[in-house]
Amino acid sequence: MKTRPWFLLLLILTLTVFGSVEAQTQAGFISLDCGLVPTTTTYTEKSTNITYKSDADYVDSGLVGKINNAYMTQLQQQTWSLRSFRDGQRNCYNLFDLTANIKYLIRATFMYGNYDVLNQLPSCDLRVGANKWFSIKITGVTNSSSYEIFHVVTQDDLQVCLVKTGPTTPFISSLELRPLNNNSYNTQSGSLMLFARIYFPSDPSSFVRYDEDIHDRGWTALTDNETTSISTDLPIDISSVYDMPQAVMKTVVIPANGSNTCYMRPPKISVSTIFNPSAVSSSNGKVSFTFTMTVTQLFLPYQRCRDLHSFRCYTAWDR
Repeated sequence: MKTRPWFLLLLILTLTVFGSVEAQTQAGFISLDCGLVPTTTTYTEKSTNITYKSDADYVDSGLVGKINNAYMTQLQQQTWSLRSFRDGQRNCYNLFDLTANIKYLIRATFMYGNYDVLNQLPSCDLRVGANKWFSIKITGVTNSSSYEIFHVVTQDDLQVCLVKTGPTTPFISSLELRPLNNNSYNTQSGSLMLFARIYFPSDPSSFVRYDEDIHDRGWTALTDNETTSISTDLPIDISSVYDMPQAVMKTVVIPANGSNTCYMRPPKISVSTIFNPSAVSSSNGKVSFTFTMTVTQLFLPYQRCRDLHSFRCYTAWDR
């Protein structure tokens, strides 16, 4: 029987679409709604299509709670419930079924929502294994805060811990892990803590996450009165180890006034200066410095600038 060309074309298109859908699966994702009850519950968050489950199998301490109902309507469902840790100095999640020597995005989210009716903004330390990740300081009753790190797991399990640092009670709303390409976000040593991840759409309220980003990285819109956002409907070649989202790479900014230069002003980051009060001298004009890491691991902010365009403007940056 003679094969018709249109049938072959349809078959190719079908396989292409199927392959695209397969690429969007949540294989390797761990999405924990902390404090979710009943503990056998699973659900799909409508805004992202991510399936969440209870954290009960990953932690053996803490009390479950819910934020004030008045704050729920504007928030994703995984921030409605939480787990708090009144007892003990250190409480840990034991994350299992990971793939050893794979790089993961680890994201912890905190939404206080006055769950304990005390109106006391909590603080605590967040740790990956024995290493300090971040000092959490909740800044408002209705403020939802997320913290991300890129970390290579050396075994098939990992501990993420909350450490009590003061009189308030540590808590957590959600904990998420996403596998990454091992060849992306490379460092000489250590892990990478997120500083900012920004793109340039025309709508300042825009936000990109899964499934537009297959690794579920969150991209925040940045707009400026001195720039104009432009976009294309054409497909962008995003074939790289970073798997950049089409939605991010299709938008760029140019100066609002074509004769000007486009400057982007990312949020400031604090640094410390190493100061030596003693004079440094050398007989041959050469000086060597040795820096030794202390027991506290240093997580440096990471930076990735993607596709520099005309007028020295970026399509996106991830730092």
